[in-house]
Amino acid sequence: MFKLRMLLAAICLLFVLSCSKEIISCFTPPEPTFIRLLDRNGVDLLDPSNPNGYKLSATSMYYMENGGKVLSPVKLDSLPNGNMYYLNTEISWNADGGREFFLTLSPTITDKIYLRYDAVSERKCSFFKLLEFKYNDVVYTKKKITGNLEAYEIVR
Repeated sequence: MFKLRMLLAAICLLFVLSCSKEIISCFTPPEPTFIRLLDRNGVDLLDPSNPNGYKLSATSMYYMENGGKVLSPVKLDSLPNGNMYYLNTEISWNADGGREFFLTLSPTITDKIYLRYDAVSERKCSFFKLLEFKYNDVVYTKKKITGNLEAYEIVR
């Protein structure tokens, strides 16, 4: 009887060890999504001193989930010298597998953003891979603004 118990214990131990999952030892979060808005002449539409620009107080971002709006934080940032403004969003956290977001710029203007990231695990590390960014159904790629800062430049 003792030998049978030992044999069963050994089989159970081998089964548990064979089903162990990979341990993730590092994690890289998705990058924030920076968006610049320019007019056709290259004038910054997010510059607070631009009388024809958009005001942060009227700007919001949301996505739909379970039939309701879920607000996503958005703030206005600028380069240290203050000559370039961009929206700083965290929508990438909610874009695993793809999601549509809505950027309200004024009471009469709401633009559509589609963002798709995939969560990837390789070599015991987990990270997010950017697959697609569309603004009003047009595909955009990031543009280097300065140093390590990259943003999507949208001409409205």
